[in-house]
Amino acid sequence: VGEATSRIPIIPLIVSPHSWSVLDANVSIFSPRVESQASCLGLYNRYQALRNESRGDWFTLVADSGKVLGISSAVHVEGKRFQVDGFCHESYAGMFGELIQTAISWCSDQGATQIIARLSSMDEEKQSLFESVGFHEQRLDGTFEHGNQKVDAVVYLLG
Repeated sequence: VGEATSRIPIIPLIVSPHSWSVLDANVSIFSPRVESQASCLGLYNRYQALRNESRGDWFTLVADSGKVLGISSAVHVEGKRFQVDGFCHESYAGMFGELIQTAISWCSDQGATQIIARLSSMDEEKQSLFESVGFHEQRLDGTFEHGNQKVDAVVYLLG
């Protein structure tokens, strides 16, 4: 579970270069290669707002040293429909399945009957990682806007 002790350790993870353009759609965090972070200290608040406003929850993958290696999140969309997303440091991509499974389990514990992920059409590696844990492509769903760019969003459905 994401905690206040992660407030500072999440910053290097988020501001380091990532090959994915959308890091976490649930809290509108993009890779710094497509959009610069204006407020590093506000990053924790975006995640904590999910919990404080009873909209969802967030989870961290933390090394024994305390370094945050990945973050996943889950939000309630409507009814029994939930959305998950997340990312990890590229050196720990092998841990992505475990990280996103934590968010999926949280959704299931909330009574979810449908779990989706809304991914950037540009992030093919991320799409493959979601497919490896049981998601499949469903449909296009609007766009992500970051900087002066618009990129198609693709909905993936678990199951």
